[in-house]
Amino acid sequence: MQLVKTLGVLKAFSFITEDKNHGFDIHRLMQLVTQKWIDRGGITHQFAEKALLVVSRNYPYGEYGTRARYSALLPHAYAVLKLEGIGSRDERLARASILHCAAGFFGYQGQWKDAEGFFIQAIEVRKEILGEEHSDTLNSMANLASTYRNRGRWKEAEELQTKEIKIYSRVIEEEHPDTLTSIASLAAIYYSQG
Repeated sequence: MQLVKTLGVLKAFSFITEDKNHGFDIHRLMQLVTQKWIDRGGITHQFAEKALLVVSRNYPYGEYGTRARYSALLPHAYAVLKLEGIGSRDERLARASILHCAAGFFGYQGQWKDAEGFFIQAIEVRKEILGEEHSDTLNSMANLASTYRNRGRWKEAEELQTKEIKIYSRVIEEEHPDTLTSIASLAAIYYSQG
């Protein structure tokens, strides 16, 4: 009830506007005042962490069905990726998730160079926190290998896909669907090269 009342006051003074999808646009003056308040309070890093966590929970992986939602959230993703939080494990994993999802959308759009850069960053963070054998790390590696394949960088794609298969074979059984998917991806790399 308090939130509805507060939003009503802010809308009445045109500090925020509500769009047809019930999203809000905040007036630039309100953004500036809020930023100054956060800076003065010395709580910038805490709000940065919260922003990263919120965006990562709501940021879809880039594919056909998420295109509109992704496009609406892209400026927010770029904004929070620039923030310096408190450096907690959750914050760094949230950053890796945003990077991974954004890379997926760049790949879907055919922006392979951007996809590659974001996947590499996601892999680095995930390796550091979760380890090389974690499924999230392996997922980012598989997507990076696919990106290399789509760019015609066969050798790099083959090396990364082979490495992924070895990890899957060591961590889970060879007949596991993830291992078989990786083997199929390596076969696609070989097929693409004739």
